[in-house]
Amino acid sequence: MASSRVRKPKLSPAQERHLVALHRAGDHSIAELVELFGIGRATVYRALDRHPVEASSDLALPRAETIEAEITSTRG
Repeated sequence: MASSRVRKPKLSPAQERHLVALHRAGDHSIAELVELFGIGRATVYRALDRHPVEASSDLALPRAETIEAEITSTRG
């Protein structure tokens, strides 16, 4: 008889949102995310598939270049 056990998620919902936001910011490759979160490539792709870009813009982080430009412009 097959077991109907449910696997524990590799990432918490907050970690998954963070991963997706980092990827959307464009500052981390898939390989970097795999290493940062200690998960497999397939897990990264599944997390990204669960959060399509059109579905929610609240997961996006500003790009590093944008932040640097804002800091530079406020300094004078």
